[in-house]
Amino acid sequence: MKKKMVLVSTLVVIAMSAMFVACSSNTPQNGCKCTMSYKGEKETGKITIAEMKEEGWTTCSQVASAIKKEVTDGISVSCSGY
Repeated sequence: MKKKMVLVSTLVVIAMSAMFVACSSNTPQNGCKCTMSYKGEKETGKITIAEMKEEGWTTCSQVASAIKKEVTDGISVSCSGY
């Protein structure tokens, strides 16, 4: 009985971890919508999938990293797929 519970528990943990990993890649279908905030000011913009391919980006986290490198220190950038 204990072996069966351990096996079932292990399978549940593996399934849940696969689900969370699959969701964290943030691969966009049409592009990325990014929100940038600095000293209380917020600005939102979109980057199309074509623009992403032009730059060699495949995930929205890569887009966010590139934006952070190009702008002022202290800016907060978050991007998600749309």
